[in-house]
Amino acid sequence: MPAQLISIHPLDDPANPPNSAEAKVADALMALGDDYVIRWGFYYADKWGHNQGEGDFLVLGPDGNVLHIEVKGGPVTFDSRTGRYATADGGSPIEQRDKIWDQVVQALNSHAKRTNCKGPFVHRVVALPDVQIPAEQQIYETMPRGGLLDAEDLKNIKSLWAKMFKQTYNVEERKSVFLAVYGAGIKPGVTKVVLDETERMIERYTLGSYSLLGALEENQQLLFRGGPGTGKTWMAIEQAKRWATKENCRVLLLTYNLKLAEMLGKAIAKLKLEFKVVVKSYENLAGWMYVKCGEKMPDLDKLDRAAKTQFFEGEVPKKLLEIATLISDEDKFDALVVDEGQDHNTTLLDASGTARGGTCGWWEIYAPLIKGGQSGRVAIFYDANQRHCNREKSLFDAAQLRKCFAGLVQVRLRQTMRYTRNLRDFFCRQNFPGSAELLQDMRQETGLPEGFDPVVSQAIKSDEKNKAGQVIGDWCKNGQCRAEDVLILYPTTAARPEWLNNEKLNGVPIGKAGIRESSVHKAKGLEAVAVVLVGFPTIDKIKASGDSTAIFTWLMGATRVRQLLHIIERTDLEVAALKTS
Repeated sequence: MPAQLISIHPLDDPANPPNSAEAKVADALMALGDDYVIRWGFYYADKWGHNQGEGDFLVLGPDGNVLHIEVKGGPVTFDSRTGRYATADGGSPIEQRDKIWDQVVQALNSHAKRTNCKGPFVHRVVALPDVQIPAEQQIYETMPRGGLLDAEDLKNIKSLWAKMFKQTYNVEERKSVFLAVYGAGIKPGVTKVVLDETERMIERYTLGSYSLLGALEENQQLLFRGGPGTGKTWMAIEQAKRWATKENCRVLLLTYNLKLAEMLGKAIAKLKLEFKVVVKSYENLAGWMYVKCGEKMPDLDKLDRAAKTQFFEGEVPKKLLEIATLISDEDKFDALVVDEGQDHNTTLLDASGTARGGTCGWWEIYAPLIKGGQSGRVAIFYDANQRHCNREKSLFDAAQLRKCFAGLVQVRLRQTMRYTRNLRDFFCRQNFPGSAELLQDMRQETGLPEGFDPVVSQAIKSDEKNKAGQVIGDWCKNGQCRAEDVLILYPTTAARPEWLNNEKLNGVPIGKAGIRESSVHKAKGLEAVAVVLVGFPTIDKIKASGDSTAIFTWLMGATRVRQLLHIIERTDLEVAALKTS
């Protein structure tokens, strides 16, 4: 567990980001552990109570001691000709540190005396997070090395703490003094740290599930089934990584929709595996295959959705079946990993647009792209219940996959890992008609972390923008998440709110530099720390209608979240008018 953080700063307000040097120090201090209390940003006054300025950090340790840290970013240099430092006022960081330290000690001792307690011992240092001082150097720009923390010291802050403080005191008494003076009126945890810790817990659950991949590593063909939040996408990335690194394979990581392919591509780039793992959507793969046989895929009218669907579901597969036999050994992959496998048809359409039986559909295209063909390395992650309701469900049948990959070992993922307990309980309480199968894995009891309760508010169309802006603005200003952590979801492209065409929403940027937005269908497989769901009627109306398309779309949107969920119900919208196709 990280240290407890108390902060006066709206840490993730995009209009007022924290000082970068202080942010580095905060990140280092958080590694101290949950028996430390960190105050980031505090005001100090003279003996007459006049405000003198703002200090940077105070840290209360489990031994009852306090460390005062003054932070200076960049290289702090001293000009011997002028006697000035490269600081805002030209003054000495040591003198500034000591001035604030004196006020801190006075404030703590004054409160301790009034309450008949003992005040904590306060040590003082200047942190230089952008500087690395050679080990043998005793003086840095006229400042004694013993009073400084450089970048390397911050990495080892916990071991340094034991060297700075040799004595342990009555912790509770000194902690009460510290919190009374520097914690009054500010609630610990109203910052991104609460979410960051929950993210770490979710990550630990996900990483723990990777042991399953280790147990199955002797198998060349794997078929994973799991409901929303069971970690399929992250396990797909991990499997691709393992084959690429441990087996030195060139891996094709394939998914259906474009936005998920973009997310997977970014994840692979962070792992520095983009030369070993090639990420493609179904559409991208089709374009690549056309090029490999010397052809260009026809241009399509993006607005004619019916024509586009017929092209990619009917014409393209039959064309790719021919092209697949022409792919050279040099262009083939050593392994195939497919995420959201239920979106890849196991049945082909014939010339009339009807299903052609006795095939394994698009998978007959994929097999020739890997060395070893139908006996090659393949890992497929799917949930038949998450196939979009507007796409013919009968075109995917997991049992058909064995016709293409006879060695598939089937694995059932039953543990939900993406959500906090608050979110899981909220989803399970909804009891939508026909949702039992989709949500069955959420009902498994697991040690999910506590989090924030989802919020449901109401608005009419003209108020929706202001409501969404207020919600996201408050999240960011309170430090609960960053703008780029937020995903606004609406039912379909046709239902996209016009106000998303603006550059900003309540001062928070929209687009690449900020809030993401998408239709629910295009967001399949994606997830976000914070989700705002817009463009839907009230939950009660959706339940009462029994409309399977509306229920599916709502659930697919809401379950994209990891921690913060706000649903803005449209009281002026009926289910019959909901655009879900």
